[in-house]
Amino acid sequence: MLNKETIKLTVTETLAPKFEAGILSGKLNLEQAKKSFEGHMKILSDYIYENYSKIGYLNIDFMKWLHRLLYPKDFKIIVQREWIRYENIPWEWRLHDYNPQIPTSYWSKQCDIEKDLYKFTNEYNLIQNKTIANILKYYFDFLRVHPFSDSNLTVVSIICDLECTKYWVLLLNMLDIRFKDSKFMYYITTYYEENIQKNNILEEIAWFISDFHNNNLSQKIIDMKNKQTIYSTSKLF
Repeated sequence: MLNKETIKLTVTETLAPKFEAGILSGKLNLEQAKKSFEGHMKILSDYIYENYSKIGYLNIDFMKWLHRLLYPKDFKIIVQREWIRYENIPWEWRLHDYNPQIPTSYWSKQCDIEKDLYKFTNEYNLIQNKTIANILKYYFDFLRVHPFSDSNLTVVSIICDLECTKYWVLLLNMLDIRFKDSKFMYYITTYYEENIQKNNILEEIAWFISDFHNNNLSQKIIDMKNKQTIYSTSKLF
């Protein structure tokens, strides 16, 4: 079971890229922003300890309220799709439906979100000694369902980094990749989708991620290693 201090250290490292990018600071000055961020990490850590660490497995309610804690009180999420305005609050499932004619990374219909999320989460929970490949697969599965209207990457990054800490593997730290080189993040998603049947594909991508964090691996180097050029990854996002 992860203790509160370990949880706080993990979540702080996960969310640090968003803070450094100014997304979590708003109009506050630097000192105010740091104080606010530290206070928020305390709130998140307390919640995660009670509703994740002590329980011992992932559950849907935990994810929904984790999503809620990432937003200010009374915040509304507004999404425009095909000239239709969808408005909902944090922790509610996304309201806009999957449309196969619109390029996205997800495939779950709006009415199937909870069912699909329960299915792969329960399958994941049944794995006793989870590896980096298991955790990475959960990351991809979560984004394919895309349960919320916004902040799906933030929620699943927190979840996966907590799982990495719990099972003693290096953090995926996908938010760090997102803010340092979004093309690389899109690349590995594309690479996974196009090679999902390939043996050890998850281990290979885990190596790419580790190499990125250790050596600041660039999109150009990845393309050269695989002797291919990625012309566009926008079809997935």
